[in-house]
Amino acid sequence: MIGFAVFGAIFIIIGIALVIDYIRHNAEIKNSREVNVVIVDFVEKKRITQGDGTFHMIYAPVYEYYDGEVKRFSSPVSSTGHEALGTEVTLYISERGKVNERRSVVITFIMGIIFLLMGVVFVLLAFV
Repeated sequence: MIGFAVFGAIFIIIGIALVIDYIRHNAEIKNSREVNVVIVDFVEKKRITQGDGTFHMIYAPVYEYYDGEVKRFSSPVSSTGHEALGTEVTLYISERGKVNERRSVVITFIMGIIFLLMGVVFVLLAFV
């Protein structure tokens, strides 16, 4: 029983940290300048093998943009499906020069909520 509470508390702490990280990044995006970028390549991140022997590759897009010079940014978000080369996307560059991608910030928020909910469930299970 106490193990559920401890496990739940750890999940809640992780969830809160992720939500705080989302809030911080979202505020940073609001104070950043928008840059239109183009997908120029994909980086192969991982190969996932299914139970039936089939596999899927996971790719992260590589964006190219002009910011005083031509620069590239590899997305931290990867998936099996991807946009076509040449697709235009908006990235956000902070005053410090940090590049942010809105979908990676949203994924952080979703993960934070999932951890919070799982933590609450484990804590509740500890007292049932």
